[in-house]
Amino acid sequence: MLGLCLALGAFPGRAAEQPPPASVAEDENNVVLDNGLVSLTLARRGGRGSSIKFRQKGRDVEVANGKSVLYFDVGGGRVYPVADADCKLLQKGPDAAEVAWTGKPTQRFPFAAEMHCVLPRGESGFYLYAVFRHGAGMAAGSVGETRFVIKGVPGTQLFTHHVVDDRRKGPYPTAAVVEQIQDATWRLEDGSIYTKYDNCAYLAHHHVHGMAGHGLGMWMIFPSNEFIGGGPFKQELTVHKENTLLGMLVGGHFGSGGLRFKEDELWAKVYGPLFVYLNEGNTVDAAWADAKQRAAAEVAKWPYPWLIHGDYPLERGTVRGRVLLTDGTSAKGAWAMLVPPNEDWTQVLKGYDFWARVDGEGGSP
Repeated sequence: MLGLCLALGAFPGRAAEQPPPASVAEDENNVVLDNGLVSLTLARRGGRGSSIKFRQKGRDVEVANGKSVLYFDVGGGRVYPVADADCKLLQKGPDAAEVAWTGKPTQRFPFAAEMHCVLPRGESGFYLYAVFRHGAGMAAGSVGETRFVIKGVPGTQLFTHHVVDDRRKGPYPTAAVVEQIQDATWRLEDGSIYTKYDNCAYLAHHHVHGMAGHGLGMWMIFPSNEFIGGGPFKQELTVHKENTLLGMLVGGHFGSGGLRFKEDELWAKVYGPLFVYLNEGNTVDAAWADAKQRAAAEVAKWPYPWLIHGDYPLERGTVRGRVLLTDGTSAKGAWAMLVPPNEDWTQVLKGYDFWARVDGEGGSP
């Protein structure tokens, strides 16, 4: 069942000048979300994107590859949970446009799943989130990997660099592939080795990654990692060649496992929202600096008060305490974690996990 997701007035416009309203246009095959800064074209059935445009200096610039621009999958593309679902229009504007797709359980994938896309008024980007449910009448099953994927304009005609963090800001490889060595790992014509696993990031403080070039940037911002599971030491994929951005929600990489459910087991979880941000910058560094600022702003907003959904933990409490070691050694720098009982926090979780660094006095909010 779809939830009402946005409260009126949740995305106020600029004080000096009200930006254009967010709107939805429909035809037989597609829905188009537009707010005057960003426009998205998504298939009415299944929700796959075919266009992401960014309005720059009065003209629309296509920033995606024109094919499978945006999609939501399970098992590395083996299952598309909402592939047979029809679009549900949840908000037409003016403060936000929102569409969603709800997939039913199948023999192959015995889960109900939702994909939501929200385009706020006056924002240079859009939000994505997914909801999974398992319960009565559903067979035993598993979720080994699930993610959002966005593919940018191919080649280097627009995006020239991918950015993982301050240390890893490199050009996309342009040399031809000679051979594939292992999964997502290639030997290139220039003798170098390229693998997407070099672009993994620890979840401890990672909130944004993306690509930039020719004055534009496109970024995936995770305002929180609480829904991924695995704690601060969990590593996940971010970007890789072919101008691809990955929004990993569940992943079995680096020793962590997926989620497994017994027949009729009750479970529901909201993954996200994450924010896809489009910006301008004279250089890659300038676009990256702006993306980091926007990521910090999104982190400060979390949890998003506009997301009103029965499975989203909007109401939060605070846990405070002190860590004291018996030998008097300082616990500064240790991680304090709040995790669901009876779950291994080093793995992906059916629930949510929270963490903070212990300070010099042994405290951690």
